[in-house]
Amino acid sequence: MSENEERRRFHRFPFHAECQLTPTGKDRVHCELLDLSINGALLKVDDSFREEVVPDSHLRLQFNGQVSGEQVSLEMWVTAVRVQRHQVACRFTAVDADSFEQLKNLVAENLGDVELLDRELTQLDYWPGLSVSPGN
Repeated sequence: MSENEERRRFHRFPFHAECQLTPTGKDRVHCELLDLSINGALLKVDDSFREEVVPDSHLRLQFNGQVSGEQVSLEMWVTAVRVQRHQVACRFTAVDADSFEQLKNLVAENLGDVELLDRELTQLDYWPGLSVSPGN
């Protein structure tokens, strides 16, 4: 197991979705969602956009995809925590309740175990008071 894998508290998984990233006060750009967790996302961006994003940038992330044949649309605010070459690692900082429910359901389906989801949710510090069980 690598050092990065040992330090991770949140399970990451690939998710195919149309993805757009919008820096504050700038035009939105298309990006590629490489992986997702309950805590953040890893995105692939092109060269022209990469220069506008630096660590600690506040960005709006929107993505649309399918889970079990159902369309999901999520919107959240993120902070860029790492920018390397064509990749931006983002941490979620604000998510509306509907997007959070969809994210929980997506993560629960990927984990296959509600107890693992509950364990990850207890480590979050930005969604207090929301139900930790998928679908609630």
